[in-house]
Amino acid sequence: MKVMLRRLFNVRRRIRGIFYRYYNIVYFKLSGVVLGRDCKIVNKVYVNCHPSAKIIIGDSTTIFSGDNIIPLLRNATATIVAAAGSIIKIGNHCGLSNPCIWATQSITIGDNVLIGANCSIMDSDFHSIDYCERVRAKHSEGAMSSPIVIGDGAWIGCNTLIFKGVKIGKRSVIGGGSIVTHDIPSDCIAAGNPCKVIRYLDNSD
Repeated sequence: MKVMLRRLFNVRRRIRGIFYRYYNIVYFKLSGVVLGRDCKIVNKVYVNCHPSAKIIIGDSTTIFSGDNIIPLLRNATATIVAAAGSIIKIGNHCGLSNPCIWATQSITIGDNVLIGANCSIMDSDFHSIDYCERVRAKHSEGAMSSPIVIGDGAWIGCNTLIFKGVKIGKRSVIGGGSIVTHDIPSDCIAAGNPCKVIRYLDNSD
């Protein structure tokens, strides 16, 4: 009985996966996303692109969302939100596992970037640090924001938080669970809270 139920559940997951693979192509385009060739969007993804914003995803990029596709994904839904006037640009040949990407200005992810499960990338504080402004504000008035750039070939470990104004250099590796609040140079391993360089890498050919 347990074997039969397990097989039935697996069939259901496969059917759902096939459905969303094609559904997401239409959903992304109707949501205002410029989607490159040969992209693979697995399972339901929440997308909110303001009419004055842009979301651009390059060729051959894969986005996984929830449903325990791999154990780290659990059942959370991948989220991509671009507020009014903002731009999110994801390069070619990237892999993103259950990300939360939320832009009020600009978030740029280069080519060949790997973003581990459950990472959050946010270019704004969303609330003022001033208590009185937080009480008065109806939305995000007084919040500080600044663009984020992740360089080509970077690898962001799972459960990492990347905050406003951060630039991560090319080919760098960010350890899982890191809190990135300052720039990280190219070709290094960095980790921690706050994220700091541990050592440099020799990425020469």
